[in-house]
Amino acid sequence: MAKINHVHQAEHQRQPRGHDEDHHAHGERGGGAQRRIVNAAVIGIPDMRLGEKLCAFVQAAEGFDITMEEIQQLMQEQGVAVYQWPERLEVVRGWPLTALNKIDKRLLRAYSTAKLVEEGAIDAELGDDFLKKDKLSLADITSGKVNIQFTGSLS
Repeated sequence: MAKINHVHQAEHQRQPRGHDEDHHAHGERGGGAQRRIVNAAVIGIPDMRLGEKLCAFVQAAEGFDITMEEIQQLMQEQGVAVYQWPERLEVVRGWPLTALNKIDKRLLRAYSTAKLVEEGAIDAELGDDFLKKDKLSLADITSGKVNIQFTGSLS
């Protein structure tokens, strides 16, 4: 099952807040929430106050759901520093995939950014600035030029 934590790395290799990370199922058994997680990806999303914060996209096992409280408890149990915890959770049933059948984090960032603008959590200018690194714009998403579908399944 998926394990949402940091792999033991040299300190200079650790990903600080705002960097993307993938966590895939590796057949390990864990407690509670961990057993219900099939796949997860953590990405940076724009934030008006901090500039950027973390968002976890989690695919729950069939028939299960995951809450932010469960993710935070899992982070605490695994000893992940609080500043590395995601501050937003998106539960998905599928993934936007690249041509190589990997999670397309570029599209996850675009989806999250458009959703944050729609919710009024960030302004459109910050959203467009954030998406520039992915060579995208909010207009690409709202016009349908970029189609984000959560239909893919990782094998």
